[in-house]
Amino acid sequence: MQKPKNLQSVSAWITRAIPTPRRTPITFSYLTLLCVGYYIVYKVVPVDMGRRFLISISTTVPAMQSRPLIALIGSMLVLTPPLWSISSFMTLVVGIAWCMGAIERRHGTSICVAAFVAGHVGATLITTGVKIVGISAHFYNAPVLREYDFGPSYGTVAIMALTIPLLPSLARPVWLLGGISYLLYLATWYGPIPDFTTVGHLSAVVIGLACVAALHRRNNRPITRDMNKFGAPASGPPSTHKAEVPGRESAHT
Repeated sequence: MQKPKNLQSVSAWITRAIPTPRRTPITFSYLTLLCVGYYIVYKVVPVDMGRRFLISISTTVPAMQSRPLIALIGSMLVLTPPLWSISSFMTLVVGIAWCMGAIERRHGTSICVAAFVAGHVGATLITTGVKIVGISAHFYNAPVLREYDFGPSYGTVAIMALTIPLLPSLARPVWLLGGISYLLYLATWYGPIPDFTTVGHLSAVVIGLACVAALHRRNNRPITRDMNKFGAPASGPPSTHKAEVPGRESAHT
C-alpha cells in the first residue's frame, strides 16, 4: 500500500533530521559523546568519584580563575541531570539533534562548531562576571561562587538562535519570543537579576543572534569585494564591460 504524499514528506523530513555519521558527523559524534558520558559519570563510576569529576569540570569562579581551559572544555562534555526531563529533551533532541544538525547541514562543520563554542564560552564568561558582581551587590549568596555549572546548554541555545533564518518567516518571532519566555519562566529572581544560569542562557541567545547577523553580512557581501580578489579596481568610474572571471560565469559569495 502506497503512503500518502504528505505522510511521505513528513517521513522524509524526519529521516533527514536524524543525525548520522555521514551527513552530520559533528552533531552525531557530540550527541553520542554526551549520552555515553552521562551513563559513565552517573551510572558507572562511584558517586564520590563522579562528584569530584563534576566539580573539576564545573565553571565555578575559582575554576575559571585557576584552570579556565579545563573548565571551559570539560563543562560542555557532560550533560546536566536528570536525563529524562524537559530540559534534557530540549537540549539533546531539539537543540543538538535537530538544530545543530540543521546548522551543520546548511552551513558546514566549521560554522556549526564556531557558533556552539562562541555561545558556550561567551555565555560562561558573562555568567562568571555576573556571579562576582551579584555577590558584591549582595544579590547572590557567596556559595554561588562554587556551585555546579556545567553542561552544553549555553552552546545549544546559541545554536537554536542561529536556526531562526532557517524557519518560515511567520515562525521566526514565535521561535525567538517563545524561547526567551520559556527561559524567563524557569528563572529564579534575586532582586533585579535572575539566577546566573538564566543569565547565561539569555546571553547565549544574544550570541546566537550575533552569529545570525555575521552570517547574513558574510553571505551578502558586495560583489566588488570578490572582484577585487581577481585584480578588479576597488574604486573608480564604472566600466561598460562585464568583468570576466576565469572559470566562472559570475562571481558571488
